[in-house]
Amino acid sequence: MFAIILAFSGQFSVRAASIGKLITDVNTDKARYTPGSTVIIYANLQNNTNTTISNGTLTVYFKHLGDEVAPPQSQQFNLDAGAASSIAFTWDPPATDYQGYSVEIWAIDASGHILDNMNTAVDVSSTWQKFPRYGYISTFDSQSSDTSYNIAWQLKNYHINAIQFYDWQWKQHVPLAGSADNPSSSWSDIGNRTIYRQTVSDYINAAHSFNAAAINYNLMHGAFSGYEEDGSGVNYQWGLFNDNPPSSQYSNPLPSGWASSALYIFNPANTEWQNYIFNREKEVFSAFPFDGWHIDSLGGGRMYDFHGNPVDMDQTFQGFINNAKASLGKSIVFNSVGNYGQKEAGASNADILYSEMWEGSGQTTYNDLKNSIDSGTLASGGNKATVLAAYMDRNYQENFREFNQGYFNAPGVLLTDATIFASGGAHIELGDGTNMLSLEYFPNKHLIMSDELKKELRNYYDFMVSYQNLLRGGLSNTHNIVYLHDIATSTNATPNTVWTFTKSGNGYDVIHLINLLGVPSNHWRDADATYPVPALQSNVTVKYYYGSGTVNSVSWASPDYDNGKTYTSSFTTGSDDRGNYVTFTVQSLQYWDMIYINKS
Repeated sequence: MFAIILAFSGQFSVRAASIGKLITDVNTDKARYTPGSTVIIYANLQNNTNTTISNGTLTVYFKHLGDEVAPPQSQQFNLDAGAASSIAFTWDPPATDYQGYSVEIWAIDASGHILDNMNTAVDVSSTWQKFPRYGYISTFDSQSSDTSYNIAWQLKNYHINAIQFYDWQWKQHVPLAGSADNPSSSWSDIGNRTIYRQTVSDYINAAHSFNAAAINYNLMHGAFSGYEEDGSGVNYQWGLFNDNPPSSQYSNPLPSGWASSALYIFNPANTEWQNYIFNREKEVFSAFPFDGWHIDSLGGGRMYDFHGNPVDMDQTFQGFINNAKASLGKSIVFNSVGNYGQKEAGASNADILYSEMWEGSGQTTYNDLKNSIDSGTLASGGNKATVLAAYMDRNYQENFREFNQGYFNAPGVLLTDATIFASGGAHIELGDGTNMLSLEYFPNKHLIMSDELKKELRNYYDFMVSYQNLLRGGLSNTHNIVYLHDIATSTNATPNTVWTFTKSGNGYDVIHLINLLGVPSNHWRDADATYPVPALQSNVTVKYYYGSGTVNSVSWASPDYDNGKTYTSSFTTGSDDRGNYVTFTVQSLQYWDMIYINKS
């Protein structure tokens, strides 16, 4: 068997050339583990080596930032050619809170030849909010509990630890159909789709079985047409108006054929509206064991209350969020549309920050995504994680329908995820099993992921968990100089360059390399699904000016290379008129490499 000898994690090991011949999947039983709990790891095998395997061995290694944290575990197996099997391992990780681990599984035959290897990851965290990985469920058809469980199980395999239940409710101003004691068995949502109570309950139970939070979605300030006559108790005087004196209540039109012609908008600062909608949400939480409320908004601007007072919407958000948190005692997520109100949400008692990215609000380029995450960190004093809603291939999806689906363009998706993850954020994109968002209306399924993209994103989400303490562990931006030998670079994601940015903290300097070579635009959405695979770079020589201190080691990893394993690089140090530098080589740059330098 042809193999390449490489050094990683301070050891010599082998990078097998036959990936996929045996191990078809590695996953864990939960999306998140509370400290002190046991991890179950499943390795699924399919013998595609064309020969019977006798006395083969599976060995599992447990690592944190490349260093082993527990003794490896091994099990022997026998498997006929073409046969399948599954082998389980259990592991009690260190009890340290908020830690990410890499789990590597290697298969060898009786002669010690490597057959295959694959990775997964483990997040040990007492809450989901520190390292949120947000997904969604948006269809609640009549289906078996097993079907709902399996759909949620697929999200668990991407370590999704919080799930937004999008448009599960009846009416925005009366989210619960029926009563708290006796919810209706089914109801129509805003788009006139039928929602089944049992399916909602089954999804919540499935999420909880995987230690994922179930988050109830609803608008903060909307009501269906006819709200004054439907017995709900909503009062016109709580509304927001386009003019002064008030004559026309502000409304957001809805598509033809939906359950309401428009959503009528109310003043989030009006305490009577707050008391009303909070009580409606309490009914929801009494009927269903949701863990939080995803509060949607519609952006902002100046409007007027019933008494003619001007209302700037962003100034209403913090009070509404804080009162919702106090009243409900649940997790709160608030959508700052186009970053409008992000500062106010950052200063509020919301559990995480969430922003929907729109070009019209200034979020056009890859660098704009990074800036959005950085501004969220600043707004919250570094105390809240940021999730971005960024819908890929949005123009391209218009060419397709659910009965004639197209495919997401993988290079654009991976470049945007590389940007968001490297910047310290998360991307709400995965839901309803292995579907992906291309539109702000989550049930839209005009585009689907190819099997290859699904596998690549498994690597990306494994990577985000394995290295979460570097990616989202509170490191600060730096402006250290990075040179790549004979490769054009930029610090603002210029097309046809390698975009470099640097961070430091917790004893590490971190360098991110995002490959835009051959990519014609730095607009993150890849709206027409045209971006090519960036030009692969091999044996990239890096010169990095690190400032003060002593360089102890240089490591690098990539979700695009060898399942995200850590490799160590030999290095040399020196100094010139720009300061102290370290030079080293990384073997490969496809989309995104992360280099981390241990200093003392």
